[in-house]
Amino acid sequence: VEVSVRNIDTNYKRVANTDDAGRYAVGPVPLGTYEVTVTPATLQPSTQQVYVSLGGRATADFRLGISPVRQAINVLANEAPAIEPAQTFSKSILTDIQLRNLPSNGRRIRNMFLLTPSTQIEPECGGFAISGQKGLFTNINVDGGDYTNTHWCGHVEVSPTFTMEALQEFQVLRSTFSAEFGRSTGGIINLATKSGTNEFHGTGFYLFRNHNLTKHDPFKREQIGLGQQFGGSIGGPLKADRTFFFTAAEFQHNTKPVKVLYSELDIQNIRNTSGAQSLLMVAPEDQLEALSLSQSIVNRIDHHFNNRNNVMGRVDFTRNKVTDTAGPFIMTQGIGADSTTNRSVQNASPINNRTNVTGMMQLTSVLSNRHVNEVRVELAKEYRPWDPGTGPEVTVRNGSPVQTVAIYGPQATGLAYGNNGYKFTDRRYQFIDNFSIVTGEHTMKFGVDSNRVNGRTTFNPGSNGTYRFDSLQSFVDRQPAQYTQFAGTGDLNATMHQVAFYVQDEWRALPGFTISPGFRYEMALLPDYYAPTVPKNRFPLATSISSDKELIAPRLGLAWDVRNNAKTVMRAAAGIFYAAPYMPLFEQAMLGNGGNPELSSSVTINGAANIRSALQSAGIDLATADLSRLPVFTGAQLNQLVAPENRITGQTVFFFDPNFRLPRSVQFRGALEQEIAHGVTAQFDYTQINVARIDRVRNINLMPPVPDATGRPIYSSARPYPNYGFVYMTESSARSLYRGFTSTLNMRRQRFTVDATYTLGFSYSHDDHERGISGANYVDAYNLNNEYGYSNIDERHQFASSALIYLPSGFDVSAFVRFNSGRPFSPSTGVDSNGDGVVRDRPVLNGQVVRRNTFRNIGYSDVSVRLQRHFALAKDKGRLSVFGEIFNLFNFDNVEIGGNQFTYGPSLSIPSTNPNFGKIKDTQGNFLTGGVLRTSPLQLQVGLRYEF
Repeated sequence: VEVSVRNIDTNYKRVANTDDAGRYAVGPVPLGTYEVTVTPATLQPSTQQVYVSLGGRATADFRLGISPVRQAINVLANEAPAIEPAQTFSKSILTDIQLRNLPSNGRRIRNMFLLTPSTQIEPECGGFAISGQKGLFTNINVDGGDYTNTHWCGHVEVSPTFTMEALQEFQVLRSTFSAEFGRSTGGIINLATKSGTNEFHGTGFYLFRNHNLTKHDPFKREQIGLGQQFGGSIGGPLKADRTFFFTAAEFQHNTKPVKVLYSELDIQNIRNTSGAQSLLMVAPEDQLEALSLSQSIVNRIDHHFNNRNNVMGRVDFTRNKVTDTAGPFIMTQGIGADSTTNRSVQNASPINNRTNVTGMMQLTSVLSNRHVNEVRVELAKEYRPWDPGTGPEVTVRNGSPVQTVAIYGPQATGLAYGNNGYKFTDRRYQFIDNFSIVTGEHTMKFGVDSNRVNGRTTFNPGSNGTYRFDSLQSFVDRQPAQYTQFAGTGDLNATMHQVAFYVQDEWRALPGFTISPGFRYEMALLPDYYAPTVPKNRFPLATSISSDKELIAPRLGLAWDVRNNAKTVMRAAAGIFYAAPYMPLFEQAMLGNGGNPELSSSVTINGAANIRSALQSAGIDLATADLSRLPVFTGAQLNQLVAPENRITGQTVFFFDPNFRLPRSVQFRGALEQEIAHGVTAQFDYTQINVARIDRVRNINLMPPVPDATGRPIYSSARPYPNYGFVYMTESSARSLYRGFTSTLNMRRQRFTVDATYTLGFSYSHDDHERGISGANYVDAYNLNNEYGYSNIDERHQFASSALIYLPSGFDVSAFVRFNSGRPFSPSTGVDSNGDGVVRDRPVLNGQVVRRNTFRNIGYSDVSVRLQRHFALAKDKGRLSVFGEIFNLFNFDNVEIGGNQFTYGPSLSIPSTNPNFGKIKDTQGNFLTGGVLRTSPLQLQVGLRYEF
C-alpha cells in the first residue's frame, strides 16, 4: 500500500510503501505538520494529520477494509506531544506556542530550560546543569550543529543566545540519548529554528520596564534603571513550494545606575587626609550607568530542488556588550547585581563581551524510498575581547592589619571580574554525514561526526603591572609594598579535534515492542605542549598530553507498548557516554608548565626600596611618577631585570597526568508513561548516572602531612620539587553519582496547556569546578576521598510547572512556577589551617576534617505570570496583543548564604568564632553583606506584540 506524506506549510512530499505486515516508516523529514495519506488499490484514500517534532516520531494508524492493519509512521525528525510508543530516551519539549506565550524574564533560554525536569543553573559559571551533571558536560545544538562554547563554561546563562523569536522548538534530552549524539555525560539541549512557508508571516514586539516597575532587592539595591527589548521576524516564500526564507532579530538595551563610593575612607575618618584626596584625584568617586546591550539576528533559507533533494542554510549573529557593571551577573538583563561598589569599575574590563557568527548548511538527499542521506556543515567563530583597561583600577577596603587601602594600577589581577587580560577567538569546523535506511521493521542510521575547534587565546593577567599599597600615605609617597607583573605574551594557538562514528537502529521487533541498539566510537585529538625554550625549567613530568582514542560507547534502549495502543508504555535504556574536552584545561598546562617563560611567567618584587631600585635600573623614577598612571616595565626591561630562565623559582606550574582520560559516564534509565485521559499523560522515571575520570587539579609538591592533636593533617615546608612553588597536576581521578526520581504531568487541551514536573534527586561528587582555570579544590591532597560528598548542585527537591490558559474575549493567562530546595555548602576555617598554602580548610570534628558540603543553604522560589489580550485588526491585517508580566510575583528574597558566612572556625565541636555563620540576616533583621542574590526582585514588564 502506498503512503504519502506532505508538509501542509511547504508542500514537501515523501512516499513510502507498507511491508507484508502493514508497517511503514518515512524519515527523516523536517519538523512540522504533515498530512499522511494511505491509498489502497481498490479503496478511497484515507488521510490523517500529524505533527512531527524535533527528533521525534509521529504515529498515524489506519484501518483498511475489514482487516485491521496498524501502520506506524515513524518520522525521524521531531516529536509530537502525545506518547511516542517507540521512544526509548528521556526528552522534554517546549513548542513555539509555549516559547511565545510563557513569561520569560529577559527572553533568555535559561527560563525555558528551567521548565524541564532535573535542570538547574549551576552556581559557579551559570551553566546549564542537567541530571546532576556539570554545566560543562551539557552539549548545545542548533539545527543539529554544535553550539557549545569551548572556553568559558560552555554557554552560560548571562550570554545572549538565539533570539526566541527564531525558535520553533526547544528540547532537552536528559540521559540515555541515541548514538547519534555525543560529547555529553548527562544532557543535550537541542534548538530548532523556524523556516519560511508558502504564506508570508511576521511578528514585531516591544517590551519595557524601568525602576518604577521594579522593587529594590533585599539589600535595598536598585536592580534596573531602564530595560527595553524589541525585535521581530518575517518569513515566507521566495518561490511557492520551492524556496522559503525566514529572518528574526532581537535587541536588548538595559541600564542601571552604579555608584563608586569609597565608604571606608569615612569609616576610618581619613577622607580629608592628603592621601585620600590624592587617591580621589586618581580614581574619583562617581555615578556611572551600567549598560548591557545584546543583539541576536538569525537568517535562514530553505530550498527544495525537488522532492528528493533539499538544502537548508542558516547564518546567525549574536553580540553582547556590558560596561560599568558591578557585582555578580545573576540578572536576566545582563547587569551586575550591585548598585554601589568600592572599586573603580570604569577601568574594569567586563568578562562577558562577545561576538558570535555561525553559518550552517544541510543537504538532505532521498536516494530512494528507503535510503536518505543528510550532510551537515557548520562554520562558527566566537570572539571575546577581554582586554585590560587603560586606567588604574582602584579598590578601597579594610584589610587590617595590612592592606587598608589597595590600588591596582593600571590592572587588577585575578579572573573574577575586572581587568583580567583574557581574550580568545574560537573557530569551529563541523562536518556530519548521516545515512538512514528506513523500512517498516527497521530504521537504521549510520554516521560520522567531525568537530574541530581552533582556539587562539591571550591569557596574560597582570601584564600591565600590579601595585599594592598598604596605606594611603604609602600611596602618596609612592612606597608600594609589592609589585607584580606578568612577563609573558600569554599567546596560544591550540586545536582540539573530535571524530565520531556511530550506528543506531530502531528495530520494531514485535507489535508494540521496540529495541534500539546503538554504538558510538569517538576519538579526541588533544593539543600538546609547545617545545620548551628553557627545557631545564619545564616540570620533569610534563612530557606530553595524550589524545584519547578509546572512547567506546555502546547503548541499548527498549520500549514496550503494553497494550499496543500507545496508552501505556514502559521504557528502559542504558549506555556509556563521554564528555567533551574543555580547552582551558589544556591551555593552562601549555602555558604554565615552566618550560616556556616567553609565554607565561611572572616577576614579583617585594618592598618599596627593592621596587624603586628595580625601576631605577630601567631609567624610571617612581618618586616622581604620575599617580594616575604608574610605570610598568616593558618586556625587554623585564628580561634585563630577571632573565626568563631565572624566573622559575617559586613559580606555580601546571601539567597533565600522562594517563589523563576524558570523563566517562555509565547511565541507566527506566520509565513508565501512561495516558490518563485524552491529552493528559503522566510519566515516572528513575535515572542513574555514574561518572568516572572527572578532571581535577592536585598539588603534588607537598610531603605527606602529620596530624596534630586535633586530628588535622599539617604540612611542613619541605617540598619534593624545591625549585617550584605549587605544582598542579591535572588528573582524571574524580567521580560523581546522580540518582533521580522524576514524575511529570502533561496536559494538552483545546483551551489550556499545563506541564508539571517534580524531581527527587541525590547528587554526589569529588570536585565540581567549572571554569577549568583553577587551583586546589580540596582540603588535603593526601586524602581526596574526604572530598566525596554531596555535590555543589545537589538540590534534593525540584518542582517546576508552566501553564497557558486561553480565556474568553481574547484573553490569555500564563504562569511559570519553580521551587527548589537549598544546595549544600562547606564550613571553612577562614585561614590556611594545614599549611599547604591554600585557604580552603574545613573544621575538624571527632579527630578528622569534616567532609565537604555538610551544611544546607537556602532554597529558591519563583512564581511569574503573564496576562495578555489579543485584538484582531480590521481587514485581516493581523493581530495585536497587549500584555503585562510580573516576574517573582510574591517577591521572594531568594538570598543564599554567602562565602563570608561559611566561616565557622577550627572545630565543629566548639561554638563558631563567626556569629553570622550559616545566616543570611543579622540580629536587626538586615541581610548580611556577602549574601548571594539568586534572582531579581518583583518586576513588572509591559509589552506589545504584532503578528500577521
